[in-house]
Amino acid sequence: MPENDGEIMRAEPTHLDNVGLMTNVPPEYDGSDPTAREQALAKKVEDLNSLVMSMAQANMRQQRINEQLQTQLQTVLSKLAAVEEAIPCGQVPQVQDARGQMVGGNVGGISTYTRVCFTGASAASDCLHKMEGWYPGRHIVQTVEDNAARVGFSSACYNDNRDFVNSFSLYHHADIVACWKALERKEGEYISFTFERPVALVGVATMGRQCCDHRTEKLAIETYVPETRQWVPVDKTCPIYDGNHDHTTAVLHALARPVVVKQMRVVVRQYRGHPAMRLEVFVWE
Repeated sequence: MPENDGEIMRAEPTHLDNVGLMTNVPPEYDGSDPTAREQALAKKVEDLNSLVMSMAQANMRQQRINEQLQTQLQTVLSKLAAVEEAIPCGQVPQVQDARGQMVGGNVGGISTYTRVCFTGASAASDCLHKMEGWYPGRHIVQTVEDNAARVGFSSACYNDNRDFVNSFSLYHHADIVACWKALERKEGEYISFTFERPVALVGVATMGRQCCDHRTEKLAIETYVPETRQWVPVDKTCPIYDGNHDHTTAVLHALARPVVVKQMRVVVRQYRGHPAMRLEVFVWE
């Protein structure tokens, strides 16, 4: 047999007499003419060789296409990495501005969230007005203040307000400012919300404990996925959010885009003094 120098070898029709291919002979051969038999078999081999050549060429073309796609993918990933390095998730400048100066990305326009800080007695209503300004024409619901969802806790101390009705919202009620405080000093404590029907989650605002420097410095906003029975970040690009740097400033986190949720929770990932927060969750139905 001749050596293969990388070329596709062609079968020799002259060696087909003894291989028993009569069943594969085209129907135009009636078995009476040996010359016709040779020609029919040669035609069959030629067709097979052409098919093999075509398949080989198609494979080479597909390989070139795959290489081009891989190169394009690497280019896109490099650009995304550069963007993430330029705008780290959740690491935006601290702003203390009673007018609510916006920092970070634009709502609905970039895969990061917008972080706004409010100070003063009107901080709670400032958060609501900011959300209403970003979503004109939508009725923004304050989940905690309006008691619009069933609330759960990983644990809670009820020493601030025992009935816990609106007791951890951002607002002052009858000169009583209450706050949720976890039972133990540990990360992973949370407040959860279950809505009667799916809603569009658009933002979360937090403050520290009013009486002392207890606050949540880093937090996670998660939604429950029934199919997998797991809690996952509402925005996978931002699994952790910067929380409060003091206990008097309201920090509003507006999501990059609305996220439909039925169950969600706010989880303490880092705290100062004790896991605690005053909280508001903004949604529209």
